[in-house]
Amino acid sequence: MKRGTLLIALVVLCVMGNAACGSSHHHTPPPIPTSNFVFYAAGTDSFGLTYSIAGVVQITADGNNTILGGVQDFNDGAAPPDGIGTSPTTGDAILPQSTDGSVVSTLVFSSDGSGNATLTLVTNNPALGVPEGAAGSVVGVETFALSFANASHALIAEFDGTATSLGSYDLQTLPSAPIASTSFSFTAAGVDANGDPTAEGGVFSLDSSGNVTSSVDINDGGVVTLANPASVGTLIPASDTFGRGTVTGSLDGTPAVVNFYIVNSEVIRLIDVDTTDTAVGSAYGQGASAGTVTNAFIGTSVFSVAGVDDLVLYNAVGQFTTVPAEADAKPKANLRGVHPNGQLTLGTFAGIADVNETVDGGPLAPEAAFNGTYSFDSNGDGRGNFTFSAGPTDDIAVFGVYAVDPTLNILDPNNPPSTTPPTSPALLVELDANLIGNGLLLPQPATPAVTDIAADVAFGAQANTTTEAGTAEFELLGSLATDAGSVAGEGFIDDPAGILNGTSFGDSGAIFSGTFTDDGEAIGRYTSGSGGFLAMSPLNDGEQFGFTVTAYDANGNQLFWIDMDTDTTWGGPIEASTFTVPVDDKAPAKPKNKKQ
Repeated sequence: MKRGTLLIALVVLCVMGNAACGSSHHHTPPPIPTSNFVFYAAGTDSFGLTYSIAGVVQITADGNNTILGGVQDFNDGAAPPDGIGTSPTTGDAILPQSTDGSVVSTLVFSSDGSGNATLTLVTNNPALGVPEGAAGSVVGVETFALSFANASHALIAEFDGTATSLGSYDLQTLPSAPIASTSFSFTAAGVDANGDPTAEGGVFSLDSSGNVTSSVDINDGGVVTLANPASVGTLIPASDTFGRGTVTGSLDGTPAVVNFYIVNSEVIRLIDVDTTDTAVGSAYGQGASAGTVTNAFIGTSVFSVAGVDDLVLYNAVGQFTTVPAEADAKPKANLRGVHPNGQLTLGTFAGIADVNETVDGGPLAPEAAFNGTYSFDSNGDGRGNFTFSAGPTDDIAVFGVYAVDPTLNILDPNNPPSTTPPTSPALLVELDANLIGNGLLLPQPATPAVTDIAADVAFGAQANTTTEAGTAEFELLGSLATDAGSVAGEGFIDDPAGILNGTSFGDSGAIFSGTFTDDGEAIGRYTSGSGGFLAMSPLNDGEQFGFTVTAYDANGNQLFWIDMDTDTTWGGPIEASTFTVPVDDKAPAKPKNKKQ
């Protein structure tokens, strides 16, 4: 991704008025009620390239889940024949069926009522997914696996043997008025024109007159530049009912094009659609905290960061506590961000993390202690940093941090957070020379216990390893019933590269089980033991794959987990589900006395 690409989208996004922020949804409704869902994901495509995808699919809300259409953007930053490239400026249409009627777009829930579903999108790009249809009418058929946490939110992964990815699928609520007089934080990650990993994060604000101020941190292949100002571009507003729009502009003379999809008035998905680079990310509103963010905004929290170490995935998950004002001999600080002598107020943080960089020959650091100082900009704009005095590994030194509305649920933007503690969530970007990635932190309002985990959960895990041909990716996705740390459930294993057993496969009937034990440190850290989380594939005669996993608990309804084996690394979210999770007869018995 070219430096500053997604920054431009944010600057112009909120000055576009009704055309792009929602007035186009005033249309003659169809004869049956419909719902639009925004989806986005990032992963590795069939060419081994990092790709981004984002779009909207329209589904009937009559209980039949019939797909009526939609639009999406795809980008792997490489032109054919080296890759698929980018979608046309109009996007790839999601069709209700192929031109000859042979393939129908579908959203199918499991008959037993579980949260798992399969979403099939028929696009008009034959390079995407699996080609189908009669001669002369071939279209791309993409299949996605979904694990629903509730009716308005699911985790999503491509599941058609042509690509691997992990992302989110969320109900779209287009605002009826322009987004104005507000502030946003955002992060995004991808690769630049040289194939180097990139990540960026920042904040922007817009006053009632349309005056924009912003500050963005960019990590382009390990070259870090901080507090980059914005450069206004040219808007091509949304022209349909999907909340999709386009922004063009430049930063330091570099042209850029970004498409966006509005989820609601506080959440926007972003995708870089330049022809030589790619990235995907999100912007989240700061709400009433805009302009007033101080060190006290961040308290005891859990965090998850994933990214690239020399083009290989790494993961870091952990928990920390904070002291908002550093206790030292300096003049007494206030929490507005500045000492009386003009220096930034520094808070302190300390915690425990699990880090896995082994796929690239880096360290494996279970239960590693860390500490350091943190601060937010003195103007209260919500941009800050965590500087590690002692990192959980030697190469973790600096995170950028960007404040989010305390009432917003980052993982599930259509529903309120599980708890509303005095501290708040935030976005993260790794700002180190050889670790380029992004993530988020969630407040941990009380000391969690393994017995407090929601009775039913949805989960996702994006995994990476190295093979003789280079790096490769696989995904786990599904739902679990839990009871006092015992878990059992079902879902998907997607392994087109044959990482797990040497054979390419995708199993939609995978069975998962394991037991997590509290580490006894009262920080919400649970471990499975060596190989203790099992993924079993009935498609492969019941072959089981064991993973050594650590999970960090924010509030019982939201956790992050990490694989701590030496040949793979994966991370992802665990989220409370409103669906009752059934378990296949071949799996261990469903936990009894399940919490309700």
